[in-house]
Order: sequence, then structure tokens, then C-alpha cells
Amino acid sequence: MTFKVLIAVDGSIHSEYAVEWYKAHIHDTEYSVVLAHVGEPEVNPSFGFRAGIAIPREQWDLMIKEQEAKVKNLLKKHSDHLKAGGVEHIKCVAESGNAGVRLIEIAEKNKVQMIAIGTRGQGTVARTVLGSVSDYVLHHSSVPVCIIHTPDVKSRSRSGSKVKDSTQM
Repeated sequence: MTFKVLIAVDGSIHSEYAVEWYKAHIHDTEYSVVLAHVGEPEVNPSFGFRAGIAIPREQWDLMIKEQEAKVKNLLKKHSDHLKAGGVEHIKCVAESGNAGVRLIEIAEKNKVQMIAIGTRGQGTVARTVLGSVSDYVLHHSSVPVCIIHTPDVKSRSRSGSKVKDSTQM
């Protein structure tokens, strides 16, 4: 059985760094990768908009197609980058919905043994109020989760001093 790792990507510098960090620190030639992107659910413009401000259906369809093309290009970019770095077995998955919930479902469906995900490094209050995809995945996953902090995102303790980035230790 091949060891499978799900890497969550969303186009942010944090997910780009997670892909790079996986390639440099985790990947082994026997591993396979599931690149997963979860976008916002599509909402029919005829629902939820007040009369007179609804987007014409043709324009809405065009916006959806443009978004699908962006996601396809994002997954291809990361897939090509991983292949250039020696990763041979890559599956790309694009879905919509609640990102945390869908990532857990994708991980289970693809029987991955690990999830790698970038994080913005939000503080405790922001994470509590706004929620955090990485926090949700960490607490709901049945497999190990590697949360990867982007080096330029520094956490601060209550005293205001910087905490060392784990990649520099």
C-alpha cells in the first residue's frame, strides 16, 4: 500500500509554502499526493439577492466557469511543480463546500495516511471568532495532520516577543 498525503491548496502563499515544505521535508519516492482544493459553494443568483440586483444568469455562468478554470490552473501549477521535484503519483481533487468538513471527507474517501495544510497563523481570538480550516482539520481528522506555518508569519506571545519559527530550529 502506498502512503498517501493530502495537501490542501487554496492559492494563498500559505498553501504554496505547504506544498514546498511537503516536497522538501516529508516526501519520499514511495508516497503519493492528493492535492485538494475546496472552494465556496455555488449559490444560484436568483436566490438570496433582492429583486433588481440579481446577476444575469449568463454572467453568473461565466463567473463560475472562470472560477473553475482558476482552480484547475492552480491544481495544475502545484501538480507540475511537485512532478518537477520528483513526485510521481499525484491526484487532484476540486470540490466546494465548507473547507474543513470537505477536506476531512476527501481524506477519508482517498484513504490518506496524513494531511498537510498551511496556516495563516491567526491569533487565538481570531481563530475562535473567525474559525480556522487548519484548526478544524486538526481536531476532526482521524489521521495525523501536519500544520505548516509560513516562515514570515510569526506568532507572538502575550509579552509581544516573537516565537521562533519551527523551520528555523
